[in-house]
Amino acid sequence: MKEATETLKQATTPELRPRFLREAPCYALVYPELECQFCGKVGPDVEAYHQNTQYVDAESNYVAACPPCREQNDEYWRGMWDDYYSNCM
Repeated sequence: MKEATETLKQATTPELRPRFLREAPCYALVYPELECQFCGKVGPDVEAYHQNTQYVDAESNYVAACPPCREQNDEYWRGMWDDYYSNCM
């Protein structure tokens, strides 16, 4: 929830806010328990965060994930970026 609140503070325009925060700006306060987009777990440790992506559609860069799924997602994108940069040089 802390990261979701920080994300909301940092996003100064509606287009940059994650969809669930844009549709209900106080979502994190009203519904403190998010659902993990990967495993479906619901709980206080599931947080919205900016994943390591650079999509043109800003809201696609945000996901809600529990800690184990976040680690797996971060590792996946780290590997994807490593492959990308190794092929650029």
